[in-house]
Amino acid sequence: MSYWPVRRGEGEGEFQPYSQEDTSRSEQDISYTSVDPMVTEDMIGQRTLDNSSPPKSTFKDDNALVDGYELGSQETPRKSDSITTSKWTIGWKIPSLIIGFYFLALAIGIAHLVLFHWLDGQKVTQTIPQSYVAAISTAMVTAFRIFLVTSLVISFTQLVWQRLRGRPMKVLTIDSLFSITSNPFNFVYPDVLASAPLLCLCAAVCWCVPVAMIYPPGALTVEPRSFLQTVNMSVPTFDPTFRGNGTLADLERHALYKFDDFMNYENPKIKLSRLGIQTIVSGNYQTSSSPCGQNCSYTLEVTGPGFKCEDRIYSDLQSLVNDTVYGTYSYDITDGAIYLAGENSSDSVNSDDMFYRFELQWRDTGVGQAQNLSCLLHEASYKMNVSYLDGVQTVAVKSHIGKVLDSTDIYNDFALLPNTTKEYESYEFMVTNSTIGESGTNIADLFKRCNILAVKDTLVDGLSGLVGQNVMHSQPVYKTLIQESSLATAPLLSQSDPTFNISAKTLQSLLLNITISMLTLNQTHTPAAVQTTTFDNVFAFTHPLNLILPYFLCLAAALIFVIAGGIALLRNGVPASSNSFLQLLCTTRGSERLDKAAAGGCLGGPDNVPEELGKLRVRFGELVQRDGDGMVQRDSEGMVVRRAGFGTVDEVAPLKRSRTYGLG
Repeated sequence: MSYWPVRRGEGEGEFQPYSQEDTSRSEQDISYTSVDPMVTEDMIGQRTLDNSSPPKSTFKDDNALVDGYELGSQETPRKSDSITTSKWTIGWKIPSLIIGFYFLALAIGIAHLVLFHWLDGQKVTQTIPQSYVAAISTAMVTAFRIFLVTSLVISFTQLVWQRLRGRPMKVLTIDSLFSITSNPFNFVYPDVLASAPLLCLCAAVCWCVPVAMIYPPGALTVEPRSFLQTVNMSVPTFDPTFRGNGTLADLERHALYKFDDFMNYENPKIKLSRLGIQTIVSGNYQTSSSPCGQNCSYTLEVTGPGFKCEDRIYSDLQSLVNDTVYGTYSYDITDGAIYLAGENSSDSVNSDDMFYRFELQWRDTGVGQAQNLSCLLHEASYKMNVSYLDGVQTVAVKSHIGKVLDSTDIYNDFALLPNTTKEYESYEFMVTNSTIGESGTNIADLFKRCNILAVKDTLVDGLSGLVGQNVMHSQPVYKTLIQESSLATAPLLSQSDPTFNISAKTLQSLLLNITISMLTLNQTHTPAAVQTTTFDNVFAFTHPLNLILPYFLCLAAALIFVIAGGIALLRNGVPASSNSFLQLLCTTRGSERLDKAAAGGCLGGPDNVPEELGKLRVRFGELVQRDGDGMVQRDSEGMVVRRAGFGTVDEVAPLKRSRTYGLG
């Protein structure tokens, strides 16, 4: 190996062979390079232009040498065949991710709303199981949160890099901004809030989205709901025309009243009287067990007794009651008696007036004026809506008071017997709706009127009688149950006389309650359209705002920052990647001062970060030398290439879209 002397030529980067004519030049202008003896002069020139192995010169003057090339004070770019440049392009990936993730979140919110609307009112047992619905809702809100926050974080990153090109910030503040979407404690730093309020607001939305997603699953609840089904079935009823199997013997067996020796009406049977007394004392109708399950309802048409009343009396009630219940002393409503009630059969039942009139007189303590009420018995039709809820019966009634009850032939001997001796002798005789009795009356119609009369008599017999005035701690009461009924009240700790709540309405209400109570006797059955109610758990979209409001607010707030991030992306000219090591590696090269400040923390870790580095104010832009000259090169085509990166205030100038950035 020998040495071949060469000299700096006139052309930049060109070296010439040394000749004898140059012996007059100073030795300091000569540099030596080792040359293989087999290498020609042309090969030497070609090799010196290879950037991969540039000549190492020891020549020193005012013009600095960089990799074998000069950079003059006039910013003469050096040439390189291996320069890599960055492109000014936003590409399609980052915009697609921002928009795509946002619309995925929007689609999930709409799908969640549609799902809950579809499930609303659906039986749990006939659709998606409740556990699956809960899992689907959780999956939906989780996916919504992931997609929306991802779109927000990518937009946030574009905004961060836009902010980094603006006013310089401390390195510690920049570090807090980069991690604020993963560390909420960064919000407490005043410099972060003051330097980038918009970015802090965007990060706050990222943190609020998961909190808001707590509420949507609770918009759908499960609650019991009733379902109606109509079936035809036989239910108990009261029918005053019911005669059993139709024979004369069964007619007598199913009558609600007792016969005297002449087959006439005598009085209500004991079972009916007991039912009337229970109703009078309780003030309410007696309930019956459900024939159709715990929850059902049906409608009945029932014929029974009804009252029409007026505020007057027609008979000598004082004489009637005293003769009936006492006989040895005459109580007058103004002298000794506070309550008189009875039915004047001798006046009411005759050939001229075939009806029944129940009359009452009473006066309250301290009130001198007596009150009167006269009630005439009618046939009434009742439309009863019988319903059972959890097995408890309630009855709603619509009443229609019909014609006056005709008492014709009710007390005539053998009026209920057929008008032939042969028929009379046979109790197996079939009584039809057209059978005529010995008195010439239709037997079926007479039987109906007697049964209605029996129901009325349970009330009249219970309330008829006398209540005397309380004198010397003694109060005479004869026959009547008025004081035990709901029509009279008296203070518990007082010896005063009772006060009465008697009116046409209260008497009719009591008579109606007795008629309703007849259903408990199961006298007969009738077919009815029964609405059975079953309870089943259903999904109920009871709180729609719990779903709509969180989704709407999150999407609306995110849309603002998605748009802002898109604008920042267009202004930046290049996309920024979230938490990208490569991006940080590429953008933190070139600043001499930044390299020196960061060298002390080269092992990493928050405890190793130099205090000087944390307080250093930097920005992202075009790196320049401290004397104002740019860090520039020329590529193989002669285009000027500059360097971009993070640097201190005096090292960085704003980026320009018209320039090319990179480095060889």
